[in-house]
Order: sequence, then structure tokens, then C-alpha cells
Amino acid sequence: MGLGFLPALYVRSEITPRKDVQILPLSEVPAYRTIALAWRPSAPYRVLYRALASLIRSICREKLHADVHAYEPSSPSI
Repeated sequence: MGLGFLPALYVRSEITPRKDVQILPLSEVPAYRTIALAWRPSAPYRVLYRALASLIRSICREKLHADVHAYEPSSPSI
């Protein structure tokens, strides 16, 4: 017998199809993590980085639905 705490994206992509593992959400205490993609305002590829950030947000929303609360800057510094 074992117990593991796994991110929702991993569970949905790797664990959900299995019938020998039971998935239980944490209901008492909300669990979350913050993931950031950061770059200097003067970075030569800042336009590419902003596009990459947008793509990552989009994929996470598609795969995680309500589990994602993505921060979107109101004024891009590009």
C-alpha cells in the first residue's frame, strides 16, 4: 500500500486510465503551486517568451480546466 501527492496534470495524463489506482482529491486544505516563466524586459527574445507563456497558459487551461488560475499581465512590456 502506498500514498502519493501528485499534480493534477500528471494524474490526468498518467494515472487516470489505470483501474488499480484510486484518485482522491484533497478536500480539507486547498493545495496549489505557483509556476512562473520569467525573463528580463530587455531580453532579445522577449516576444518569443511572451508567446511561449501564452501557449503554456492555453495548454494548461485545456488540460486542467478549473484547476488553473493563470495570471495574465495587464500591460505587456514588449
